Amino acid sequence: MVDNWVMSSVFTRKLKRIYDLVAKSPGSAVDLAFVSALPELEEPLQVEALDRLIVRARREGLQPLVTQYASFDAPLRRLILGHVDHLFESIRRAASSELERDRLGCVQIIADSRNHKLAYLLSGMLSRRCANTMTASARALLEMADNALTAHERVIERGDSVCQTRRQVADVAEAIEHALESWHAHFRVEVLTGALWLCEFTEGTLFRQSSSARTKLARAIGGTIQGSFSPRMAGFAIRALGQPELRPVAARAIGINSSGEFISSLMGSMWVALERSIGKACLWVKDAGWCEQNFDLISAFDDRCAAHAVRFLAGSGIPRDTKLGIYKRMLRLQRGYLSEAALWQVVEMEGEESTRVLQEVSRWTDLTLSKIAEVELLRRSASVPDLAPLETDADEGDKQVADSFNELWQRFDMLDHSERQRELEELSKSSVKVQSWVRERLGADESEDRLRALGLVKSLGVVEPFEERIYSLSHDSSTCVRSAAIALLADVRNNIAARILRQALNDPDRRVRANAVESVEGASSGEWIDELKARLEDVDNRVRANAIKALLPLQVREAAVALLEMLDSADALNRMSALWVVDQLNLTTMASRIRFMALDDPDDRIRDRARQILANHARPQSSV
Repeated sequence: MVDNWVMSSVFTRKLKRIYDLVAKSPGSAVDLAFVSALPELEEPLQVEALDRLIVRARREGLQPLVTQYASFDAPLRRLILGHVDHLFESIRRAASSELERDRLGCVQIIADSRNHKLAYLLSGMLSRRCANTMTASARALLEMADNALTAHERVIERGDSVCQTRRQVADVAEAIEHALESWHAHFRVEVLTGALWLCEFTEGTLFRQSSSARTKLARAIGGTIQGSFSPRMAGFAIRALGQPELRPVAARAIGINSSGEFISSLMGSMWVALERSIGKACLWVKDAGWCEQNFDLISAFDDRCAAHAVRFLAGSGIPRDTKLGIYKRMLRLQRGYLSEAALWQVVEMEGEESTRVLQEVSRWTDLTLSKIAEVELLRRSASVPDLAPLETDADEGDKQVADSFNELWQRFDMLDHSERQRELEELSKSSVKVQSWVRERLGADESEDRLRALGLVKSLGVVEPFEERIYSLSHDSSTCVRSAAIALLADVRNNIAARILRQALNDPDRRVRANAVESVEGASSGEWIDELKARLEDVDNRVRANAIKALLPLQVREAAVALLEMLDSADALNRMSALWVVDQLNLTTMASRIRFMALDDPDDRIRDRARQILANHARPQSSV
């Protein structure tokens, strides 16, 4: 028995030497032998054989792993997927192969790997005149869109950084956009469905391709959106209201959909309706029975979604009496922001029924709601016989606070920030109406008044109660108002603010762009690297300096290069802005260059500024 073991051991060692000798041979037959043997080997030997093929890195060995991938069993596929990063070139060759088997193997390995960097190959294969290839590629694209969105949604739920998953979604969306451009060559509904799911990225191509209601794509979109109540369609449905050719089918889909998940997703996407064209088009939604049928769902919304639900109702074409009935139900919940938002909509409605609602609310113990109702009833000169007389000490106190507020309003521009803040804090402690007064001033007719009201919000230090007004003012015709509103969005963390800031980064006015960059920096600039890098090429020196200041702490190489270019610029404004960045970030490594500018710069102001920075750096301070 011992002799047999010794003979077996010797034989194994001989085989190992032969194996190693063959593996070192440069011939293509060796690679083909490894691939042919893979399905017959045990898993440990499969791992070793695959490692050999990867190390050899020869086309003859790697290409069959892709072309024959679909024929391998599941365990071997999983092992191959572990090496997919080394197979990119082989996958690209398979995608352009004339053999259907090669292309299908390519599609399968891309789909199984979920590698978003390879998604573009699937869109390219859709133009092949091969039914099997087109079908497999379209299905794989939709599967990749589903996987990318699912991963992104999970990261959002956990509250983690979305940089990586958003990049993956964007890569898949880019591939689907290319597939849309060749849609008339394949007519695949999977591509269309994926584009509707990813409409945040694909809406430009979608709407451009369907610009005529008579196109096949426009008709296909109509059929797809009405045939699916997936919550992922909600974002597209609200955006499509802004497109004349798609508006009727989008409005109908929103009106008849009773799925709770769809409604929740729709309310989460309502921030898009802040765009004027979409907001006005909400009037096309004239029937939304789910508002009453699924009221329990609405009552369970958080404050933000609840506010969106109220905004949707207000802007829709639902009959006035129906709206008022829903507002009454929202009010009776007496649930913070939802009830207050509903009450403000009742205030906007004229007529006896709305007056009766206000009379009822004015009797409530909820101070915020009752005071709003009282003020509106006074405006309407409505009689409320069983209310306490309004000439009470509390009312006299409110009058005194109102007088103080009006006086502050007149003196506001003459006060510094600390004085404004102190006086507003004292007024806020004296009356709950201060925020309502500020909200009213944000809607003033004169741009100077709107700008001053934004200053009030900044001094209050609380942005949330005024978010909706600030969203509107970020599209104001006055560039001063617009830039001030954008600056306040630094303290807002939601999709609405993000969309507005992305638009503001490309605003025609340099002040708006500069404030947008600062707001993005305050809103976790790590998620905005691509947008900020684009601002490094801005024509305005302040915008470039703000972008450099945001990107340098993130160790973005392009920001360092841009800073050096500004320091060496022939334009004095560029050099001054670059010195500002150096000072703000306390870049002690730039001391020698700043010392040279302090001595030899041709501009007196820059020499003085450089000397001041050197003096500041010379003082004892904590290192940065």
